[in-house]
Amino acid sequence: MKNKLISAIVFATISLASCSSIVEDKCPYMILNQKVEIGKVEDKYDFAGTTFTFFNGSSKNVKSFTVSFMLYDLDGNNPFIGSNNVVETIEKTIESSTEQEIYVSLDRYLSSVPEDSYKIDFLYVRKIIYEDGTTWSDPFGMYSLKESIE
Repeated sequence: MKNKLISAIVFATISLASCSSIVEDKCPYMILNQKVEIGKVEDKYDFAGTTFTFFNGSSKNVKSFTVSFMLYDLDGNNPFIGSNNVVETIEKTIESSTEQEIYVSLDRYLSSVPEDSYKIDFLYVRKIIYEDGTTWSDPFGMYSLKESIE
């Protein structure tokens, strides 16, 4: 009886995981022109920030999305005292088949103003919330942009 229960749980887990990957097999966005800027950008950040272009490739309007990325110094090391994983939720309406310039402030991660820029790695959108209430997610970064850190 116990073995049948364990087998049923394993089968259900595999089945559900397979279904979720089938649903999420198309990436509904594109990220272009990602870079880190040092210096002030009026109303965006005072010391440093990341900018990129977000293209909404879905047929729905985006209400908000959560972006995640890692930052490294030019030597490939963590430039911060804490974690170098930045996670930010962007509350911005982006219509279907349009693009928006996105700014993410790095000011709260800094302990000093950097002299050199950072490298962006493993940049991806974790979750998208659409205006109609539906969501899309990529919890593991399957569609991440990777940069070679040497």
